[in-house]
Amino acid sequence: MEYITGHLPKAVNIADNNFRGPNGFLPVQYWQEDKIGSLFAAAGITNGDRVVVYSDGRDVLGATMVAYLLERSGFRDVAVLDGGFKGYKGSEQKVTKEFPKYQPGSFTVRDNPSIRVTLAEVEKLIGKPDVVFIDPRPEELFQGKQDIWLRNGHIPGAKNIPWPTFTEANNPDESLKNPHKLLLSVAVRDGKRLYSTLSSNICSVIPRCEFMRVLGQSTAPRSCPSLLGQKKQSKVKFVSG
Repeated sequence: MEYITGHLPKAVNIADNNFRGPNGFLPVQYWQEDKIGSLFAAAGITNGDRVVVYSDGRDVLGATMVAYLLERSGFRDVAVLDGGFKGYKGSEQKVTKEFPKYQPGSFTVRDNPSIRVTLAEVEKLIGKPDVVFIDPRPEELFQGKQDIWLRNGHIPGAKNIPWPTFTEANNPDESLKNPHKLLLSVAVRDGKRLYSTLSSNICSVIPRCEFMRVLGQSTAPRSCPSLLGQKKQSKVKFVSG
């Protein structure tokens, strides 16, 4: 475990995979509110605290997911460490192997529905001229070339911005090196309403965090429910290519 070999002073380790599991129908879905609240409390978090979440490398997916769940739970003061653990160490800041001593927090989930939409809402939003769906999966999954789910492909009209676009420092594609230009390319400047698909898939949180960082809170996409494992339960048709 990387946390054991070194971490920020007083940092508490919280594994992102603790926050998801089966819900009787689909795998790896977010747990119920009371369980999520108890996990945050066990990590020493109390409503009103300031929380900084960090990770390293590919684990940035887990860090942004935890930040999203805090925001979804009504938590207002949460941030993701820019540059992650690698950037922190590179700035020659103190790293420790000591485990902090802390008391469990008192965390009450105060649901924030403004950052997500329901399946019924998604069905009504498809095809509207002022709506943009952003799909953060790798291109082959977006295009439906890999037969993984019951439903492969993507929501009609969705724009594909693979999540590594936002995290790869040496991206070979010049057009992807300017995140401000990239985000404007999905028509935020025209006042479009943005929705990030696959909310139970942790890669969906990356676009939300990056939109907030580059263009401000008001541009952050709302998260959609995962439709990949749903067949008869959803009227939303997927397209490939």
